[in-house]
Amino acid sequence: MTQLTDQYYTIEQAALRLDQTSRQVRNLCKSGYIGELIAGVWLINRREFEKFKAIVRPEGTNRVRLMLEAWRASQKGSKSCET
Repeated sequence: MTQLTDQYYTIEQAALRLDQTSRQVRNLCKSGYIGELIAGVWLINRREFEKFKAIVRPEGTNRVRLMLEAWRASQKGSKSCET
């Protein structure tokens, strides 16, 4: 279990680091932005989370929408570079 906790955040840990609610982070997981469903529990790879967090610096009142817009924009840019 120690290896898992070294490599993954729980939804609650990720929520604290993003300054979001657990529900908002769970929705990000369900939408496929971050996280993996392992044995019925959402776990968020720490490296992927840090990449996600670096891109989405939420500010303002509708932070989740802004986070998703920033993430989508970054993904479009990275996909065009891969081809």
